[in-house]
Amino acid sequence: MKQNIKIIIALVCVLLFLAPSVQAGWLSKDPDDIDKGKAFIKQEMIPNAIRAFEKAIANDPTNKNIGEAHYQLAILYLHQDNLDKAIARFKSAVAIGRIDKKTVSKKLTFAGDIYLKRGFPTKAIRAYRNAMDFHVGDTKTIAQKCYDKALFYLSPKIMLSSVANQLFAFAIELDPTLAEHAKIEKKAYGNKMLKIAKKKWKTNRSRRKSRPYKEAQKYLTQTEIDKVVSPPCWKSRPGFPKIFTGRGYKKSQAITVAITGIDAFRGDKVIATGPELARGRVSKEKVAKHSFVKQSGRKGLKVRYRSAPGVKFTVDIKYYD
Repeated sequence: MKQNIKIIIALVCVLLFLAPSVQAGWLSKDPDDIDKGKAFIKQEMIPNAIRAFEKAIANDPTNKNIGEAHYQLAILYLHQDNLDKAIARFKSAVAIGRIDKKTVSKKLTFAGDIYLKRGFPTKAIRAYRNAMDFHVGDTKTIAQKCYDKALFYLSPKIMLSSVANQLFAFAIELDPTLAEHAKIEKKAYGNKMLKIAKKKWKTNRSRRKSRPYKEAQKYLTQTEIDKVVSPPCWKSRPGFPKIFTGRGYKKSQAITVAITGIDAFRGDKVIATGPELARGRVSKEKVAKHSFVKQSGRKGLKVRYRSAPGVKFTVDIKYYD
């Protein structure tokens, strides 16, 4: 019994002697950080996984498995849409030998495809460019994907021509044979926009202010546009010019030639031409009367003229369209 007690006491002493060195070994580095990071990934605890891998790299950058930490971080950063950090980690993983350049290129190309589908064309192009920096793969396939997406943005429902142009330019850079096709598509889009502007807006003035008209201007010449939507000019209101016969110069003999808000509107130009013509007061003038309508909101405000009995005069009301 005494002998057993002596053996136990000896073992305790040994353990106490070794404890400081064991603790020092545990505190010097944590060889399980990479495994912890992988475990966090399985549990979908991405921020914890990133911290674990970062800690592994900081504690022991010469570890033979440190390439795995760089690779896993690159994948996690891609999932977080942090392309710059992902590329930096991929480069470290390639330098250490954890992954080859061709595989990295495939990963970044796949990321570019995801960005393209999610509607982030700028990020998609960056991902594709970096993918080609690692390894030049099937550029024509990438070009076709970007070209097809550009057509989507160039549709009448979307009307994001600036984004489409960005994708067209990248696609043509990768595959110059697409240049002529893109030119045809752009012109067709411009003609569609012009037809929409003419159909949905009633006046040429409002058509020229519309978004479809402005989209058409990006791809068509002004001559082509003017054939569909007339250039700015003065046009007569429906029913004008009209010919009136004077009844005399008395106030009661004045002839109402237009009513604002019905026949004439703010900004219209009233042109009355005829001998011995007066407006608003008794006077004789042999020159045309030009005046702009200043009020159109008050219906019933009358434009009246007087002329000698039996003398004909002409009134035209023009609007700028």
